[in-house]
Amino acid sequence: MDSYISQIQQAFGTMPENSRIWVYQANQFLSEEHVVFIQEKVKGFVATWNNHGTNLHGEGLVLFNLFLVLAVDESEIGASGCSIDSSMRLIKELESELQVSFTDRMKLAYLEEKILLTSLQELPSTVHEGTWVFNNLVANVGEWKSSWIAPLNKTWVRRFLKANSPIFSSIK
Repeated sequence: MDSYISQIQQAFGTMPENSRIWVYQANQFLSEEHVVFIQEKVKGFVATWNNHGTNLHGEGLVLFNLFLVLAVDESEIGASGCSIDSSMRLIKELESELQVSFTDRMKLAYLEEKILLTSLQELPSTVHEGTWVFNNLVANVGEWKSSWIAPLNKTWVRRFLKANSPIFSSIK
């Protein structure tokens, strides 16, 4: 886990901790070719990302062949509805070009020996309250660095443990 934490701490080094962040998790692991393609698209996007003609200071990266992360420093100018819409157009374009979903919120990435993916509706028995999961709902760079990877019981995912327990399965 230390190598994951180290990479997270090094990313967005120039961004203030209160910079807004969006984490998009792919529904499958990305090939190296896809990662390179996405990084080039993101680089071009953040170079022209703007709010009504005023450039935004943004950064984007792909981590662990699974996550596309965008951040914007809102200390001088915030991301507006239009600039957020433009980032979503980028995501939808990537989804279409690569046949990968970045908006499927029903997939969970978690750590065992390596990063694994599962459906929230079908959590394996190895996933429990102490399992380290990726909390993609973090709101800013500071939260991302401190709690993007967190024990399941400290994230929104904890509600799925009860929903998937044998006690509740007959209720579904």
